[in-house]
Amino acid sequence: SVEDTETFIDLFNGAQYAGKGTGEGGTPDITVFVYFKDGSYMWVSDFDGRGLDFEVTLHGSDKKIDAWYYLNSEELKIFILEMLDKLRT
Repeated sequence: SVEDTETFIDLFNGAQYAGKGTGEGGTPDITVFVYFKDGSYMWVSDFDGRGLDFEVTLHGSDKKIDAWYYLNSEELKIFILEMLDKLRT
């Protein structure tokens, strides 16, 4: 929904930067795929087991990685889990 999208954006933008991406996350438990109108896209993957809540990979419309970093946000994690619960019911 529009409200869920706005909440995701707000929580994502409010998340704490936790460092450059290193590829140490392993296999994600959850990945949120975000597609932008310009053809670029972003993966927000849950890597909670390493003490890093999310690994973010931003790809340009050419599919090359433009940004790769970690974020921490308990609120964003809770929100994504709530969205998954909605899908399961």
